Order: sequence, then structure tokens, then C-alpha cells
Amino acid sequence: MVRTKWKAVAFDLERKVKDLKLKIEHLEKHIRKVYFENKLLRSECIQLRTALTNISLIEDKMYGPDWEEIEEARRIATDALKSSS
Repeated sequence: MVRTKWKAVAFDLERKVKDLKLKIEHLEKHIRKVYFENKLLRSECIQLRTALTNISLIEDKMYGPDWEEIEEARRIATDALKSSS
């Protein structure tokens, strides 16, 4: 009777260890995915900041009929760069 009880306890513990190992594997996969996504977002942020900087540095020259749109884009880019600093 006692031996059967210990076998049941051992079996239960073994099952719990297997479940924990599966959970750990799942979490490791999730962590790798989040790390990759974070790395990708950082890269995209750098590209966005570069683009905004380039737009904000457009010289004060008239560029034909699109000047108002260029001026507005430059203002938006400059404001975005100020707010993210």
C-alpha cells in the first residue's frame, strides 16, 4: 500500500516536471520571438529617425507648387524629432 502511494507520488512529480519543461520551452521560444521583434523595432526606429531628420533638414528654398506640402512635412518631422528626444 505504501509502495503504491510512493509510486503515485513519483508519477505525479514526473508529470509535473514534464509539464514545467514544456512551459519553459514555450517561454524560451516566446522570449526569442520578442527579442527578435524588439531588435527589428529598434532598427525601424533608427530608419524613421533618419528619415525625419532628412525631411527636417530640407533647405528653405521654394520647390515649385509642392512647397506648402514640403514645408508642412518639414514642420511635422521637426516636431516629431523634438518630442522623441
